[in-house]
Amino acid sequence: LGYKSEFFKFGKVIFNRDLTIGINRKFNKNLKGIFTFINQEYNQDVVLGHTGEPNVLANIAVVDMTYKFTSKKALRGELQGLWTKEDKQDWAALLLEYTVSPHWFFSVADQYNYGNDIEANRLHYYTGSFGYTYQTTRIAVTYGRQREGVVCVGGVCRQVPASNGFSITLSSNF
Repeated sequence: LGYKSEFFKFGKVIFNRDLTIGINRKFNKNLKGIFTFINQEYNQDVVLGHTGEPNVLANIAVVDMTYKFTSKKALRGELQGLWTKEDKQDWAALLLEYTVSPHWFFSVADQYNYGNDIEANRLHYYTGSFGYTYQTTRIAVTYGRQREGVVCVGGVCRQVPASNGFSITLSSNF
């Protein structure tokens, strides 16, 4: 066939590598948190088609806290930081999500590119959304600014253009 590969042998070119550490902690019956640290490297040439660009080496930290006011009302806050010298440099993100009944949610978020070397590109990307969840299916309507780049949801990643406007998202787990 003209092609031979050893099953457990690693190649010399890294496409994507990450080390993830996650800690789930329930502080009391009303407050729980998820703490995540990710060390990631990905090859912009292979993953994004950016020929000649260096691999992105990034550290990412996420703090996700949920406080239940009652069995039907909860507030979730998520704080994220991304630190890298490559691509568009350092980012911070904040999300607040309020859930009423077990089904409806409302959220606001901001992603800020505070570490960009080009000061004019230190932009905020605000979004607001609301939606409904039933069992394993969720529908959301969102308005705001979407930054250009790779978006990953549930392990599926895709390149998206920068945009401003409405979006409708339907997701379901089987």
